[in-house]
Amino acid sequence: MSAALALVEIAADPFGPVRVLNRMSAAGFALELDGRALVASPADKLSAAQRDFIRANRGGLVALLEDAETLHHALVDAGHAGLGWQAGTPADWDNTRLLAAGEVLYSDGRMVSAHGRRYAAECAPPPAKDIPADTASASPAESQGTTTTWEDKMPDITIDPLAARIAELEAAGWSPWNAEARARSEALEARQAGGAS
Repeated sequence: MSAALALVEIAADPFGPVRVLNRMSAAGFALELDGRALVASPADKLSAAQRDFIRANRGGLVALLEDAETLHHALVDAGHAGLGWQAGTPADWDNTRLLAAGEVLYSDGRMVSAHGRRYAAECAPPPAKDIPADTASASPAESQGTTTTWEDKMPDITIDPLAARIAELEAAGWSPWNAEARARSEALEARQAGGAS
């Protein structure tokens, strides 16, 4: 009697390369691309086991770092307008791929999230609490005892509940990509629960 063998395809872990990059960074190494070459520094400090580890994960690391560069270029091109979710990224990128690329940019400080949008760090709006009162452009009437802050000059906008939840999770110590994934999951669960009633 023969038993039928079921072949099960196991999906690759999309965050495996992110963890490899973080592990190497924690060990004191930087990994970056030079064209398609993966460069580790300081190279002279790598052990044989670390070299083997990098070689074994090279393909995923190169793809992740290329994705991070693609996303960073899109953020720089967007400038002070920033990007919404999936905006400016290739159409074939799914949410997981975008989250992984974003994690690289958050980790190295090249991407910032503010007000539900993502920015290249050099283009991000400053946090509202760090903006000094603007008295240079105040009219004489305004400068007579009243201080106009940056928040006062902002147009009325509706707070995006998803962005608010992400900010809440980040304030509680969640990493940016994990906070965004959790908030999206909660929103989906809430929609599904609402549709079931």
